[in-house]
Amino acid sequence: MKSEFMRTASGMMVVGALLFAAAPATARTIRPVAGNTARVAIDDGQLEDAIEKAWKADAKLSARKLDVSVDHGVATISGDVLNAAEKARAEKLAHVAGVTEVKSELKINPDMRPVAEKAADKAKAGTEKAANKTAEGLGTAAEKTKEAAGTAADKTKEAAGATAGAASDTWVTTKVKSKIVGDKTLKGSDISVSTDNGIVTLTGTAKSEAARNRAIALAKATKGTKEVVDKTTVAGGTQ
Repeated sequence: MKSEFMRTASGMMVVGALLFAAAPATARTIRPVAGNTARVAIDDGQLEDAIEKAWKADAKLSARKLDVSVDHGVATISGDVLNAAEKARAEKLAHVAGVTEVKSELKINPDMRPVAEKAADKAKAGTEKAANKTAEGLGTAAEKTKEAAGTAADKTKEAAGATAGAASDTWVTTKVKSKIVGDKTLKGSDISVSTDNGIVTLTGTAKSEAARNRAIALAKATKGTKEVVDKTTVAGGTQ
């Protein structure tokens, strides 16, 4: 009886092994769980500052009057550069982390040397010419020439300073206008900007009090602005 039971158990084990071997293997595909990707939003104003900082750190571009406006990560750059190499350099530096696209409105202007540099070259040429004439003349003539050269240099320096100041005001005006045009809150407003010695004056019509306050805030936040004079009116209201 025991022997028969053992034979039956052995037979069942053999059948089970054969069934297991014949059964098709089931493949399991383990797919990795996708992780969450964290995105850090960078403020457009921070991107503008980063691009301006990169330009100022460049030996050649720091002498150029360049402007940048960033809207939702898209940077629009404008201004004049001396040559194609400077243009390419400015566009490359504008691709800071966080900028998704750079729209270039840069213009190549071969006569982009700083006013002070041009004035210095002109004064130098005038001084050398005067020195040559002085060498041929008398000592008295040399002294007069030296005084004349000094006076001319002072006037040139004053003129260069005045021109630089005007250029700075123009830059501030352009910067404020760019911010106002690109701001969603100010859509539908008609605001004009002028700058005199760092004092920014806003005129025109704002579509709401909120738009008016936004324009003032943008002007105050612009580098180079010393004071903001608001002469705008609110549509349907008063100044």
